[in-house]
Amino acid sequence: MYDYNLTKLRAIACIMVVLLHCAALDFYAFSSKWSAVVFYDSITRVAVPLFFMLSGATLLAKQEPLITFLKKRFIRIIPALVFWTIFYLIYFFSISHHSFLNLTVI
Repeated sequence: MYDYNLTKLRAIACIMVVLLHCAALDFYAFSSKWSAVVFYDSITRVAVPLFFMLSGATLLAKQEPLITFLKKRFIRIIPALVFWTIFYLIYFFSISHHSFLNLTVI
């Protein structure tokens, strides 16, 4: 049975991650906004552990062998990882004007 409370918690965690990243823009700029930024940064730090706990809670009900579980996740995650790695490598080398052969820059 689907638990809508977990979905609501995921939505809250997503908003918290966005707020965390927005607050991080001014985190090192000591201005009049600094105390508010530190406050938002502090209360939204729970977002990533919350995602991990929600993932664990949804996996508790799974009744499948470990190898099947890992194969399904591998098939879903690896293509996206490879695509975005290549995308950002191309982006990095296009804006930094370094060649692929000189990888000591990274």
